[in-house]
Amino acid sequence: MSEPAEHTSARPRGLARLLRAPLLHFIVLGGLLYGFDTAGRAPEPEVLDVSAEEIAGLEDDWLRNTGRPPSDVERERLIQQLIDDELLLQVARDLGWDRDDPVVQRRLIMNVRFLDPEREMSDIEALSEAYALEMERSDIVVRRRLLERMRLMIGDRARSREPTREELDAYFQANSEAFMRPARIRLTHIHLSRDRRGAELHEDAIALVKTLREAGIDPTTDLAAATAHADPFLLQAKLPLWSERRLGERLGPRFSQTAFTLEVGEWVGPVVSSYGEHAVWVHERIDAALPPLDEVEDKVKAELHRQWEGEAMRDVLRELRERVEVRIALGGANTAS
Repeated sequence: MSEPAEHTSARPRGLARLLRAPLLHFIVLGGLLYGFDTAGRAPEPEVLDVSAEEIAGLEDDWLRNTGRPPSDVERERLIQQLIDDELLLQVARDLGWDRDDPVVQRRLIMNVRFLDPEREMSDIEALSEAYALEMERSDIVVRRRLLERMRLMIGDRARSREPTREELDAYFQANSEAFMRPARIRLTHIHLSRDRRGAELHEDAIALVKTLREAGIDPTTDLAAATAHADPFLLQAKLPLWSERRLGERLGPRFSQTAFTLEVGEWVGPVVSSYGEHAVWVHERIDAALPPLDEVEDKVKAELHRQWEGEAMRDVLRELRERVEVRIALGGANTAS
């Protein structure tokens, strides 16, 4: 495909350059876009109308995806998300991204050619026709592309600043539960199969635990003697230090919950799993603990940046909403918000 010529319009190209400048903070996006006029007077607020047809479309999409109509709370959330998207899309258009983004251009050219596959036209002609039909406003792929670029730009602003040690420590302490190392246990289990033993499983498992205890078999020093009593099983008998979650993924939540209550250094059971019943010897238990900040600094920084990205998006949207009068059509009547 030949490279389409850049389409020009009466857009604030100087503004676009300012918004791309690396030193410009994301928080001033709204103020630049909807700022004071040349005489220093505040302009009339922009108006964003959410039509009854748009709301009905949101409800229809929800019904198709979930099989039920949205609740009042869900409907309101859908409407507010639509408003946020429209505000961000307006910024993207003011930046000219709907005209100069190559992904957008390729999509629009493809749309026009799809509508009239027999017609011969250049990429420039196809693109001009797409803009004449305002396809860039209705096409879902174009909308998603512009929204993605806006979110990335705002996120980049948030991630561009390195947090100080004090900020990292404050976030680490305030969110310590998210960085806790979970409790872990190391154990040996001797498995008896439900499929193989059927109704005799539980009695066989009780007898197994008794046999292992009376024989004085210590799996730390004589694993072979312990596993000689096991039914064939894909999972190894001696397991490394695993958290309750990891153990539950392998043997089921019932097994993992019980295993973390067992005494260390003796045969216990039977313990029921998703596959049968087990005699269990816990070798070691390590309690949950908060690691030093230095050991999880990268994770803390990533989470702090994620928090800043969310705050940045909320700040931008709040600023944009303050400059816009939103009118929502509900039940055939417009409601301002």
